[in-house]
Amino acid sequence: MRDLDGKLSEEESLELQEWIAQSGTNARWYGEITDEEATLEDMMILARASLRKEANRSRALDMEEQTPVKLRWLPRKPLRIAASFAIAASLACLGWLFRHQFSPGKSAITHISASHSTDLPAGGNKAVLTLANGSRIVLDSANNGSLARQGTVQVIKLDSGQIAYRGSNGIPGDLPAEATNAETLYNSISTPRGGQYKIVLPDGSKVWLNSATTLRYPIAFVPGSRTVELTGGEAYFEIARRAGQPFTVKVAPFKPGRAALAVEVLGTNFDINNYDDEPAIRTTLLSGSVRLDNGVQSVLLHPGQQAQANDNSKLITVNTSVDAAGEVAWKDGLFSFDRVGIEAVMRQLARWYDVEISYEGKIPARQFAGTIPRNAPASDVLKILELNKVHFTIEGKKIIVKP
Repeated sequence: MRDLDGKLSEEESLELQEWIAQSGTNARWYGEITDEEATLEDMMILARASLRKEANRSRALDMEEQTPVKLRWLPRKPLRIAASFAIAASLACLGWLFRHQFSPGKSAITHISASHSTDLPAGGNKAVLTLANGSRIVLDSANNGSLARQGTVQVIKLDSGQIAYRGSNGIPGDLPAEATNAETLYNSISTPRGGQYKIVLPDGSKVWLNSATTLRYPIAFVPGSRTVELTGGEAYFEIARRAGQPFTVKVAPFKPGRAALAVEVLGTNFDINNYDDEPAIRTTLLSGSVRLDNGVQSVLLHPGQQAQANDNSKLITVNTSVDAAGEVAWKDGLFSFDRVGIEAVMRQLARWYDVEISYEGKIPARQFAGTIPRNAPASDVLKILELNKVHFTIEGKKIIVKP
């Protein structure tokens, strides 16, 4: 576990100690999950108590429908550090507990096991690279090393699995002059529903692609500008600083009626969400600065802010109180919910598990807040959500939401 390996920073260690000191429950929980001699029975007792407490709390919240339901045993804040070592242990224990400990007549949530006769595996690293000549390479099944040569530029798959570009100097992400002076050739990388991928652009900038996302870019940037195009989906960017070379992301209007958007940056970290089933294009800034322009309005963002280009308006609005870290939690392997309704939760699940979502009956108006690991199978995620007066049935590639 991370803290036992001595990998926490000084700030993280202080935060962890403060959390442990907040209550005896926190201290006992920490002791149990860090005790290598702890038995499965001990962990089951803790999990059962946690589940019982959360179920009671959920019933009490029926009187306050708009109070967000917190996924307490998988928190992001204030337990950012605790989660790094607790998630794996708690999920394993909860999964075992749900499978083996609840039988008819013993619990108000016995329907969980019966509802999920089938399961849906989590998504993973999947993408297709389309070269300038139209050739397609399935990246998740391609071997590491050189994948293709385009002029003087090689496309390589690194040992980490990510894609990078290398010129004749042999350095990934650092192309020589002959490459940048060559005819501009474009590649595109696309992830399917249930896929994600990371790429290092020719200038050394890094891009994480979420599910159902396409990014088009030149294999070598021309002097004076760097421009890529995001068509649908979501991507997180870490832009390499290049003096005199501003970086621009053109956000294509993937959704009918949605206006095009240009995001101009210099050296910064930010996320763009351009899914067609979301009500707006969301640009969230973590560091640096970006300027957005939709042809009608120009907006400058500061760290911790989010711009929303809404479908029903030509105006760009700025949210100054957004949970920026939560908006990009997907790239770190987490679903993150910040006071959102069940529809927003299910949109994330639909893309990651590549399923259709349908609703039956009147679904309670509840809000969800917290984080859940994205590497968990769908049934584990649904088990957690079901404690909050919402139920689910998996039928093939469909999840049915019921009251």
